[in-house]
Amino acid sequence: MASKENCSCPPQANCPAADPTCCFYHAVECNAAGQCVPLTCTQTGDPQTDTCDQGESVQNCPDCKCGNGVCDGENAYPAETCATCKKDCGTCTTPPTPVPNQFVDNGDGTITDTVTGLMWEKKDDAGGIHDKDNYYSWCLDANSDDICDNAGYPPDGSAFTSFLATLNTPPCFAGHCDWRLPTSAGCCGRPTGQAAELESIVNTGVAGCGSGSPCVASVFNSNCTPGCTVASCSCTAPFGYWSGLAVSANPDVAWAVWFLYGDVILSNKAGDGSVRAVRGGS
Repeated sequence: MASKENCSCPPQANCPAADPTCCFYHAVECNAAGQCVPLTCTQTGDPQTDTCDQGESVQNCPDCKCGNGVCDGENAYPAETCATCKKDCGTCTTPPTPVPNQFVDNGDGTITDTVTGLMWEKKDDAGGIHDKDNYYSWCLDANSDDICDNAGYPPDGSAFTSFLATLNTPPCFAGHCDWRLPTSAGCCGRPTGQAAELESIVNTGVAGCGSGSPCVASVFNSNCTPGCTVASCSCTAPFGYWSGLAVSANPDVAWAVWFLYGDVILSNKAGDGSVRAVRGGS
């Protein structure tokens, strides 16, 4: 999965005159005095036209709860000038208030969301099927050319044929044989029509979100130490996690959530990504 652009300009530092966008991914921008200052959210009063200021991601634009915090709502490539683009947030809403005790650790390697009814797989650092550092492809790419091997870009990658197949082989993980990849609501004017399952575990208010730690509810990332198992810890890598949904207009890419920032992104199906299984729902 593509990562965010790295910048060397820290908050409150002077902005190099030659590159006033150096602060872009630190959610700050250069003011008239040449200082890095926090970005603000531009609100027009019309939720369909509200936009985040340049470089502002969802967690730093609390009125905008969709979009992935990069220029065009997809991946930021050099062809797009981040200094001039404005990201359409789409429908802007007030961030939901966290529900006390929403997530319950079931003690069997799973976590239940008492609001949605979803049951989530816990990740660990033990080196097995649940290891947070395992990566999988959405589609088959046997020759590693970053192009799906089969016509139609089907879900025949290791995320389905290895990861989910293992969890769903009897007696099955935690006694359930209906594990799948979560859905995503999409972003950036491209709604999927599906529930925002993968987005539902994002929490951009946790310590370290956006600066190295995953933006996820704490029950999904606690006591994560080398060698720990789902019985003693819960882990989340601050990387891109696959959803089970392809992008209808671009069938070679699928929706994912980048947990370093908590943003919805698009990613090449033939690339590698993290996975977290889910089942059920209300």
